[in-house]
Amino acid sequence: MILVRKILLLITVLVALAFIVISGLYCYFSIANINSLPVHEQKIIGENILFLSIITSSVILVLILFLFLRSQAIFSELNKIGMLVRKGNFSPRESFNRLGPIGQRIQKIYIELEELNEAKSKRISSLNSILSFFLNNTEMKVIIIDITGNIENVSTSFLKSQILAENFSQGKNIEEALKDLPFQDILLKLEDKRSVIREKINKETYSFIPIFNKNNEISLITCVLGEKEIAAGVTALQVKEKTRQLSRMTNFIRSRLPGSRKKGG
Repeated sequence: MILVRKILLLITVLVALAFIVISGLYCYFSIANINSLPVHEQKIIGENILFLSIITSSVILVLILFLFLRSQAIFSELNKIGMLVRKGNFSPRESFNRLGPIGQRIQKIYIELEELNEAKSKRISSLNSILSFFLNNTEMKVIIIDITGNIENVSTSFLKSQILAENFSQGKNIEEALKDLPFQDILLKLEDKRSVIREKINKETYSFIPIFNKNNEISLITCVLGEKEIAAGVTALQVKEKTRQLSRMTNFIRSRLPGSRKKGG
């Protein structure tokens, strides 16, 4: 199966048909002007050439009509497949086989994408398990919020520190749990500053840490109760990173010092 643009195919067909018809007419009138041939032979040869050009043009038109109808059938089948996918009643092997060779290639791509999605879902499941383990065992009082303010996850230590723990259950909005929290203002500050900000709410300090996706957009917000806990965590990470950078720089300088390389032989 050949996939081409409709406009390109139409132009090509029109040019081919025009060339065949013009060539047939030209040969017909040219043969009529050949004096060395009898008139009846000129007529027979000219009519045969004209007839062949008409037959050839007709065959091309029939083939183009067949390709057009086949193309419409494929588009119709693809629309049906799209509807089945949305409804969840999709059988890839049966649906793609009706599309012919192109369906087999689409089926191969579909199966590969399914395998990739399965591997990604397993990875996400593993990461969710790690997150649940962390939230259930950490001493940090953590709430994970999406950009609409809905609570995604809460650490066990945070729930234990609250008198009304049910207010912080998954799916509830943070502004309902913390009445004095200006969430929209905090979100705007995070988008502008793109780093940790702290807010005093009901005599408690809450630290808000933006979590960015691959497009560098805020997708989640981690809220930590208590300034000391998050400050210690950030400082430790900064020290660890600085130590790693200094170590790499030291190794680089040592490798460039005279006598630092081992002599061969």
